[in-house]
Amino acid sequence: MVYDAKCTHEGCKHPSIGAGVRFNAKKRTVGTYLDSIKIYEFSMKCPSCKGEFKIRTDPEKADYIFVSGIKKLYSEYYADKRKFKAQMAERVASREGMSLNDKVKAMEDGINIIQRTSLRYANVDIGQKLLKD
Repeated sequence: MVYDAKCTHEGCKHPSIGAGVRFNAKKRTVGTYLDSIKIYEFSMKCPSCKGEFKIRTDPEKADYIFVSGIKKLYSEYYADKRKFKAQMAERVASREGMSLNDKVKAMEDGINIIQRTSLRYANVDIGQKLLKD
């Protein structure tokens, strides 16, 4: 399974399906996008209740559409991604009024933070190697 999902069939004892679970799926072509890219539909069975669910590719958005029998669960990953995008939008908006010197200084500060962080993790790796020997 590409995402965390939930089986929507009634009476399913364990409706939660984790991302990364593998299925034997029946694949069929249901259409095309831009006359050359095929749209596929995958039919699979829930491991708990044996109810069938269908997932379809969406080439326009480079994603999957959950057609029937299953519901996509939005995990913390999407919430974190939205927060990150909001923070980046704030940073860009705050830099619009900055002078060129201020922008260069902010970039240098970011580089210094990255260098300090990578140096800190490099030291941890060296320490772990010494402990193993």
